[in-house]
Parts: sequence; C-alpha cells; structure tokens
Amino acid sequence: MKIIFCSVAWEDIGKKFSEMAAPLQVEFNSIFSERSYGAGISEFQAILIAVDSTGDLGANEKFARQREKSGTYKHLLTGERIKYISFAIKRQHEDLEGKNTHNLRSIFCHDLHDRMDHAAIEIPKGFDYASFSTDMKGALKKYF
Repeated sequence: MKIIFCSVAWEDIGKKFSEMAAPLQVEFNSIFSERSYGAGISEFQAILIAVDSTGDLGANEKFARQREKSGTYKHLLTGERIKYISFAIKRQHEDLEGKNTHNLRSIFCHDLHDRMDHAAIEIPKGFDYASFSTDMKGALKKYF
C-alpha cells in the first residue's frame, strides 16, 4: 500500500508541512509498500486541512468533506485505475502557526493516530481496516 501525506493549508503551514511530510512519507512507504489489506485498495491518503481562521470557520469542513472518501482515480501517466481511501485531519490555522517541522510532525501524527479510531468514511467491503488501523497507529506512535 502506498501512503501519501499532503495538505490543504495556507502557504506558511503548507510549506512546513511539505518539508515535514516528504521524509515521513518515505519512511511510511518503506513500512507499508509490501502490505495489502484487501478490496484492491492500494493507496492511503492523509490530508492536513488547515485553512480555517477566525473569520472563516467553515472552510476546514468544506475542504474536509471533499477529501474524506474512498474511491478510484486514473493515474495521469500510466492510465492505471487506483483505489484509495482518504482521511482529512482538520486543524485551525492558528493552532499550527509558528510551529517548527518537528512540532508539526508530532501534532499531525498524533491527530492521525486518534483519527484511525474514528473513520468518517464507509470502509470498502473486503478491506481489513482493523489490521490497517493497528499497523498505522503502531507506526505513528514513534512520533509523539
């Protein structure tokens, strides 16, 4: 299974998140690349949503709703159909402002760890979510 960590965030948070997420994603892909949990799901996406500010409290919900799902997409280069599940990790922009990459990683990993117990999507039949969740939570614990 391929693991993708990305963000929908203001530029300052998004840049720090990308710096933090790249090596974390490499590490998680080395752990999960040979694992399969069924139902043809080959990708897990965890997306940090941090666009809310005191003036626009609905923005995180809007972006999260668009990204909380399971589905299929067509790879742009190969044309291959890829099945995935995607979780949104919502945070207020102000909660992350001024955090260094180490603190941002700790917050993201802790939030994702907690999120694994509360899937907001319908898990596809045949996908062993219990095993995947246990494996993901074990890998995340190292970072908080």
